Amino acid sequence: MVFEGSTTGVLVLHGYTGSPWEVRPIAERLVARGMSVAMPVLAGHGQGVDVLAGTTWPDWLESAQEALDWLVPRCEQVHVVGLSMGALLAWLLTSRQPSLRSAVLLAPAVRLPWSSGLVVRGLQRLRWPWHLPRRPSQLPGDLNQPPYGAVPIDSTCSLLDLMDVVRRCEPVEGVRMLAIHGTADKTIPFRSARRIIGR
Repeated sequence: MVFEGSTTGVLVLHGYTGSPWEVRPIAERLVARGMSVAMPVLAGHGQGVDVLAGTTWPDWLESAQEALDWLVPRCEQVHVVGLSMGALLAWLLTSRQPSLRSAVLLAPAVRLPWSSGLVVRGLQRLRWPWHLPRRPSQLPGDLNQPPYGAVPIDSTCSLLDLMDVVRRCEPVEGVRMLAIHGTADKTIPFRSARRIIGR
């Protein structure tokens, strides 16, 4: 989804195994304020688990960059909002795109619970069948999106690689960062946001 409004632009990025549906309220609020908005479907997402399995974090970053490339020539100021994995991509984009003024990182997925990461890496080494069953997330109101039903192990390992990359990246001077994370988050540990804030 893209909306051409004012010369203030916002890139809105969804999370891993998610879709723009989960960040739709943010985009709608920005559009209502007249801002230009780009809210891409990241590579492999929104088309089922088999398609997602064939993608990696550079593919997701490329999708985000393409949407950002649509915004930049239209806007005097550009900001980025990312949820979970989208927050990691937002962080990386600030180092690649000098025109970004700020980044809002919602539940930044800097780490999974330690046991989850070990299990996923272990299953990949064992060449386990490449899907893990997954329960659908429960979002408020009408925001529940169609569930994938499973999570592909290889692309989940790529998400872990992305986390490693972001943990090594230094914040870009001059870019304002705001990290927001619910203490009751059951997927991404609250300490992920603390890691970002600490830097």
